[in-house]
Parts: sequence; structure tokens; C-alpha cells
Amino acid sequence: MSDQGKLLYSYASPLSPHIGMDINHPQWATEARRFADDTVAYTLVRKNDRPVPKARSVAEEGDPIFKVSLNIYKRLMASGQPMLYHSTYYEGGQYVVFDPEIGKARVVAESGL
Repeated sequence: MSDQGKLLYSYASPLSPHIGMDINHPQWATEARRFADDTVAYTLVRKNDRPVPKARSVAEEGDPIFKVSLNIYKRLMASGQPMLYHSTYYEGGQYVVFDPEIGKARVVAESGL
């Protein structure tokens, strides 16, 4: 949310796909707590850890898949906005950056197998 209360980005999904186990599993509560702790600890992506766009000819399995053009990505990186990462399931997630030009956050890349 912005300071004015405008929704900038939202994500909602059931928790079980994020931790990769059924809610009835005996370790579910422990894994859910670990997931929440990791989400808080690792959401802000350091500049050195941001995904690097690669040409499809050299991209490897597991490399992030970019959801914006290279020009938009470069503009967003030059804007100085922070990059956030959050899980979207237990083996992947998405990188999000606020885009001042459109006034909303953009998913710039997705990772996962």
C-alpha cells in the first residue's frame, strides 16, 4: 500500500503449496513457521543478488524467467527502487519491483523448476 492507501501489489495463495506438504503432516506447523521466518528475512533482494537477464540461447534450467522486457528491467533497476522476492510455491517465487512510471509494482521475473 502507498502512504495514501493505494494498493501497489498484492499476492494471495494457500500456504500448503509454499511449504510443499499437506496441512495434516506432523511437521506442517514447524515448516509453516520456517516459511514465514524466511519470507521476512529474505524478501528484500540485495543488489548483488538480483536476477541477471540472459539470452535464451545461454539460459540454463533454473534461471529466472523474465516477465518484462530488457528495457523495462533496466529502467526499473536504474530507478533505485528496492526489489522484493517472495515464494509462490515451495520451489519457486517471483521478483517484484515498484514501477514509478505506472504507479504499481511489477513482477519482473519468476524463478523455480
